[in-house]
Amino acid sequence: METGKSKLATAEEDEDANNIVLEEDADDEMDQIYPKCRSRKAKQKPAVLSDPQHKKGLENLQACVRKHLFLLCNATSTPDLIKNNPPISDEEMTSFLDDEDDLLTCSVQCFRIDFVRPWKTNAFNTLAKDIFVKSLIATYHGGEYSDLEIPEKLLTEPAIGAVLDKHMEYRRLQYRQQANPKSKADADAIKKRRATNARRYTIHGSRVYVIKTYKLNQHKRLFSMLRPIHMSGDETDGEEKTHPPTFCIIEARWQSLALRIFFRTLDALYRECWANPIGDRATPGNPPRVRLERPDARVEDGVAPIGLWRNCYDPAWLKSLRPHVHASLRIVDADYNFGLPEPKPKATAK
Repeated sequence: METGKSKLATAEEDEDANNIVLEEDADDEMDQIYPKCRSRKAKQKPAVLSDPQHKKGLENLQACVRKHLFLLCNATSTPDLIKNNPPISDEEMTSFLDDEDDLLTCSVQCFRIDFVRPWKTNAFNTLAKDIFVKSLIATYHGGEYSDLEIPEKLLTEPAIGAVLDKHMEYRRLQYRQQANPKSKADADAIKKRRATNARRYTIHGSRVYVIKTYKLNQHKRLFSMLRPIHMSGDETDGEEKTHPPTFCIIEARWQSLALRIFFRTLDALYRECWANPIGDRATPGNPPRVRLERPDARVEDGVAPIGLWRNCYDPAWLKSLRPHVHASLRIVDADYNFGLPEPKPKATAK
């Protein structure tokens, strides 16, 4: 096997795992109302990986894991990585499980992983992981990756194994995406959904900013129960591009009129904060998005949070729910006080 930085991954290795798209859409009423629950199974993650003091060291370890994977697989790009690690056949796996090395083997000199079979439970992948971890430690101590400073507390088999496990989630998703490429229509739909979700995140953040800036402590509890996914969506207002671009609000059917007015008032207060920053310096970044309400706009169920006050939910929407779904919302039998300061009127030109 060739060694040296000529075989290390190029910019391909730094692809951001945050670009992974989760495309699991809700299939029934419960899924449409509630986000999917995250697994509560305890993660076997070494505590040192969560230590803020080792943040930079962890980033270096993650980079080192990426580089070492490309090195062992003799790859310089993601397509190389996939090409050099084809799926293991049943015949090869049987040979391996029978301790026969004539069909399938794994070593530093002949490294291989399987992107299809389970990563953590398959015997061959478990062996590959063990070889990878021990090889990385020896290679690092031998002077390779000297540009990446990693503290000894992170150069342990459990820590490296946990980082590799996380990285393999990303690589296995890449494999599935390349093995089953999406049509242009599907890819466009994913991009549109991602853009909508990103705008929800921005809207949620701007509203939280108003709560903090205006010291509206009475609303902190409400926002502790709200996430970006609970915000109404929006879409570009027509085919014609405008500057600044305008967006038509896609109302969330579960939101009551009172809650919508409350949100719109927060948005107006945020625009006021942006237009009149504290001090002489202008607010950095783009101006707040122009979101318009239209009578013919699309309406969607959205994802409803659990445990809000009764006047936060739309009465007609609540009546449409099946009894067990309605009960699962655990609605507070009281009205919420949506009181807010009025936005200042815009100054008129003289």
